[in-house]
Amino acid sequence: MAKKLTPAQIRILCTGAVLFEFRGEPVDDMPDLDFFDDYTNKIGLQNMWSISSPETAVQTLDWLANTGHRTDLADSFRQDYAEWQEVFSELDLFENTEVTSIAAWDYARLVNVARWCFDAKYIDASTFWRYAHHGAEMAQKEFGSWRAFGQSLLAGRIVWNVEDENHEDVADVIEELLEDGAWKQHAWEQPLA
Repeated sequence: MAKKLTPAQIRILCTGAVLFEFRGEPVDDMPDLDFFDDYTNKIGLQNMWSISSPETAVQTLDWLANTGHRTDLADSFRQDYAEWQEVFSELDLFENTEVTSIAAWDYARLVNVARWCFDAKYIDASTFWRYAHHGAEMAQKEFGSWRAFGQSLLAGRIVWNVEDENHEDVADVIEELLEDGAWKQHAWEQPLA
């Protein structure tokens, strides 16, 4: 049985809410996985992240925490800045907004991947919460609202894979989180501890 989460823990998980919601996973709970879900989660970690052990889990989580796509894609984002702004403007979420950072894409995925690694038993609970807290803390320091965070997250996703056909669906998830989802229920400024 899953342990009841504190408001601070739920707020931390909200940093990963976009991908959790997109995948149909709860934001306010950490349910125990059955065998099928556990197997599927491990296959997904292997296929998408090359994570198959505690060692590869920590390597990937450290990369997301310390470098990530915010560094690897920074040159492309800066050099083609005007072109990226034009791409972003095609989605309503970016209306009248200039995106200056794609870091939220890494901060959110740090929370997501840490949770999936915990679910796969590649890391323990304290390691999961350490990485998740770090992702939420970095996000809270860099952005001033859930909307700015969501815009940066989607911008990072687009720069990461501009050809993906799900960007509008992800934008819809962000709008839902802002309007009546977890982001509306848990204030951006809510303490993380």
